[in-house]
Amino acid sequence: LWAGDEVFESAGLKVVPREKRYPEVQAIDREIREKFGFGRYGMPESSEDANPFARIAFGRWVNARLTETYRKTHGLVRKINPSLKLLGPDPCGAVPPVDLESMTPYFDIMTNQSWCAPSPFTQQLATGADTKAAVDLSACPVWALVQHSTSSDPEALREQFSQVFRNGGQGLVVLGVEWYDRE
Repeated sequence: LWAGDEVFESAGLKVVPREKRYPEVQAIDREIREKFGFGRYGMPESSEDANPFARIAFGRWVNARLTETYRKTHGLVRKINPSLKLLGPDPCGAVPPVDLESMTPYFDIMTNQSWCAPSPFTQQLATGADTKAAVDLSACPVWALVQHSTSSDPEALREQFSQVFRNGGQGLVVLGVEWYDRE
């Protein structure tokens, strides 16, 4: 059972602009301010609000809510089918501020993904760096999803998959070639 793709980045961090906040969102803003923003920082004003302290407070609230959701889901799944494996949401590459340490006790396998490009050279190291960070912060095995939209060279692909295992990853999530409508 998979927790979804890039949940933190794609859905969790959506900011409701201040002028469109209904009472439930206003209550969330107060909760963020009180519990995660030192009584001062709440939800960012809009998706363009660059205030780092509001962004951090909001991110901390999102992480807490996601972790609570995963804790509840884990308990329910274990009651229904204790042998069902739970796969975590794969954070996108570059290690976004997802609280893996808090949420991974509720998964059997954590997934992560990275984006490999042949240039600049440092991008070729992204798979290993992303995997290492996920392994160090996770409380369960990490399987990497290595995306390759720019390379069909078998040696380059082998190198990226090898970086997963050299940096502590224990498996791979392999996408079908249809993903990018390529043969």
